[in-house]
Parts: sequence; C-alpha cells; structure tokens
Amino acid sequence: MKGALLSVHVADPGGVLPAAAAKAPAPLEPELQIILKGPDGRYRHARYVSSDATGRTYQIAIPLNTALGLKVLSSVANVFDQNGSPVQEANPVPVQPTSPTALGTLSFSLQHK
Repeated sequence: MKGALLSVHVADPGGVLPAAAAKAPAPLEPELQIILKGPDGRYRHARYVSSDATGRTYQIAIPLNTALGLKVLSSVANVFDQNGSPVQEANPVPVQPTSPTALGTLSFSLQHK
C-alpha cells in the first residue's frame, strides 16, 4: 500500500494557542489536536512539525486511495476550515488522496471561543 505525508496548517491569527515549548508542544496538547481516523476505526494523532508567525504545522503519514476522516479539535478556540466554515467535532473532514501530489496542505484557522 502506498502512502503520503499529510500536512495540516492551523492558522492562529488571534494568538489563542499558548506559545510552543522550545522544541515543540506536547504531542497531545489539549489546546489543539489533529486526529485522523482510519478505515480500521483507530485514531492517530498528527505530529507537530513547526510554528511560524501564522500558526502551526502538523504532519501524519496516510495511505493513498483510502477514505479517512480528519478532526481538528481545540479546547480554547473555535475551528474553521479554509472556506471559513465552522468545523464540527461530530463531522470529520473527509480525506482520500489518490496520489501524493493530489494531497496538498489542509488549512484551518482558530478563533477565540
């Protein structure tokens, strides 16, 4: 089975998230979690990669041609997709890339609750 690396960028224009630790936030920080649900029903957490002035980037290896569900959860902010629509915890964002080039970076943004 072929796979790809899914990148997720979460913009934090209002500075809702606490400052990242010197090397990285905790893998399971309650303020922001990027969770992928596979066809086996198991949940996997995306790993923190970097921070910049606009927000944080996370990555997770995923299989190609497989229906997946992505959840972006925050205990301190409301989450919105790249179109500005609210992301609901009960409705994972569908992800099913056919090739690594078809994947791109998924973008979300945070706003104070």
